[in-house]
Amino acid sequence: MLFLVVILQAVMILVTLSGGWHFARTHSSAFVTGNLLVTIAIRSEWVMRLLYWFSIKLFRIWTPLKFRVIVVAILYHIGGLHSGCGIGAMMWLILAWTEHILNKNLYHYLVLASLCLSMTVTVATCFFATPLIRALHHNLFEITHRFLGWLGIITGLIFVITSSWWDVNTQSWRASGKHLVGQEEFWFMIFIMPLVVGQWITVRNVPVTVQAPSNKASIIRVPGGLTSGLHTRVSRGGLREWHIFGSISEGKHADCHYIVMAVQGGFTRAMNEDQPETLYTKTWKVNMLYKKKYFIISFPGSSFPNSSLPSPPPQKSHVDCHIFLDFSTGE
Repeated sequence: MLFLVVILQAVMILVTLSGGWHFARTHSSAFVTGNLLVTIAIRSEWVMRLLYWFSIKLFRIWTPLKFRVIVVAILYHIGGLHSGCGIGAMMWLILAWTEHILNKNLYHYLVLASLCLSMTVTVATCFFATPLIRALHHNLFEITHRFLGWLGIITGLIFVITSSWWDVNTQSWRASGKHLVGQEEFWFMIFIMPLVVGQWITVRNVPVTVQAPSNKASIIRVPGGLTSGLHTRVSRGGLREWHIFGSISEGKHADCHYIVMAVQGGFTRAMNEDQPETLYTKTWKVNMLYKKKYFIISFPGSSFPNSSLPSPPPQKSHVDCHIFLDFSTGE
């Protein structure tokens, strides 16, 4: 999906540069902010939960298995929209910046400065999100992606406001709220705000108990029951890196759930050696798109797909579950 989105955006930009799409040339800011909106929305847990909930309610009972497999495949690969639209926003932003620089005598220096800063932040965010940086310096990626992302939203909003209030024809400012709310990019930026804030309203700092039966794995007890098979996101600092792990629980009404964390990298090794008393986590999860589930577990990578697999409510009958352990990885 990543390559499909990027190729589509590139074709749209080429058509715009060739003069075949006048609207896009005069509304490049709307394409920038629209791409940013999709980029952030598709990484919002609230949006993803809504997509999962909608898919479960609409397709679980009456659709054939093959169709549900297609739905799940789309959900699992929908993250390509995040990367694809992020790159698309950068490309449209470079186009907008080029247009402004070529006609810089028409724009106030505040408009040009905010656009240049927004483009710099966006390009830096995309650079630190490249696979090589993510693999070798994951914590750096996490920190820059979050804080540069927030800075990009702020600078983008400043550019939207200043460009809307600067009248190119009269070369003067017009602080008109009516004109501002008539701009598509303004509303795209407004819709981004609750998506960002919504990511944090379910964050809790909870006491945990960490056991290290060996230097290869840790067992973490986290307060609150979960529907068994779902994943749990945890962080030591809250604002820094977040990691996702599979969880084990007796049910939603249990007093706790457990994370079995294999030692793989710096974060999991630190959890094993320097055991924390509290962790940040996120609450409220959904699942159950299938009536049966088969686990072929190759530790520790069994967390993400579980969100679409079933775990029955306490009052319902049991759901068939078959578990196959794969120790071929040598973990």
